[in-house]
Order: sequence, then C-alpha cells, then structure tokens
Amino acid sequence: MDYLQILYCTLLAYLIGSIPTSIWLSKLYYGIDIREHGSGTASHLNVSRVLGKKSAYLVRFIDTIKGFAAANLAYFFHNQYGIFSDFELPILMMCFGLAAIVGHIFPIFAGLRGGKGFHASIGVLIAINPLASIILVLITALIVGMFRYPNLGYVAGAISLPVFVLLSKPGMEEFYYLPTLVFSFFFSGMLMLTHRHNLLRILKYGDDHRLSTIGF
Repeated sequence: MDYLQILYCTLLAYLIGSIPTSIWLSKLYYGIDIREHGSGTASHLNVSRVLGKKSAYLVRFIDTIKGFAAANLAYFFHNQYGIFSDFELPILMMCFGLAAIVGHIFPIFAGLRGGKGFHASIGVLIAINPLASIILVLITALIVGMFRYPNLGYVAGAISLPVFVLLSKPGMEEFYYLPTLVFSFFFSGMLMLTHRHNLLRILKYGDDHRLSTIGF
C-alpha cells in the first residue's frame, strides 16, 4: 500500500467535496451568498426556501455526484494505474468518501462554511453499497412524508443505516461489510451533529419549516 498515493487521493477527494455547490450557484446566478439569507446555511433546504425547488434539486444532484466521484477515485486509479489492490478498494472508497464529506461540510473554497453533508454522503454510500443507499432514501422519504420535517427524516434515515448494515451482514461481501459499517456509524453521528440545532428546535417549538409538499 503506497501511503503517499493514498494521501494525494484523500486530498483530491477533500477538494472535490469542497466544491461549494449552493454557494457558487447562488453567487453566479442570483448574485447573493446563500449563507446570508434564510437560515444562514449552505444547505439545500435553505436553497429551496430562498432560491426555489429547481435550484435545490440541482444542488442535491451535484452534491450526490461529488460524494460518488470522490469514493470512486479508488476504482479510477486502480483501473488506470493499478496502484491499489482489490482488497484495499472498499476501505479506500470509504476513506476517500469521508474526506469528501468533510470537504463538503468544511469547504476550503468557502471559508470552511459548507452544507450538512446528507446528499454527499448518499453519493458515497451509492458507491460503496447501493442497496443501503436505497434503504436510507426510502426511510428518509417515509419520515419526511409522514411528519413533514425534513431534518427529522434525515436523522431517522441516518440512525436506521447502521441497523440495516448490521442486519444485512450475512448477505454482504466480506470486504465491503466493515467499511460500510464504519461509514454508517460515521454518517449517523455526523447527521446527529450537523442537525442538532434543528432537532432541538423541533422538540422545543415544533418548528422546522414544515414542508407543504414532499421535497427532501
């Protein structure tokens, strides 16, 4: 295992994650910094409230691609240059994906003030375990549809992910089980942390900008 090459790929994954989609979109097409409006965050929910649903869908899509592309750096360099071993790929995909998520939350191109990492994480999960990503999205959509609180749906989906991975161990390839499990716990903890203020507001005031239509 070439640790210098892994370091380079990790830095590249972080830079990919650091592309501040919502911030650049708001500045380029609307002449504003999305972080200075609405909830004051670069989240896609704030984009939806301030710039509209079409812009929010675009942000979601690009952020998901960011996570997917960063995780697949392992496959790209393995196929192109043969620098990683087959058994290393799942672990490296997880590591590069995590670097991209950190970049998304703390983007170097936007003063370390980014989004909350949900859709970038979905992109990483699609690369590592597509079935787990489908379960995550379905549970999130179900909770959002039932209670109309997007942040509650995100956290519920994140909490359910480690449970699903643990239950699916018998049918999962050995090399992919541990990286998926580690990622699921990281993802769950990260979502709890980045959405803590919204969750506290729901518990205290019952106010989290409830949706009139499903659009998580």
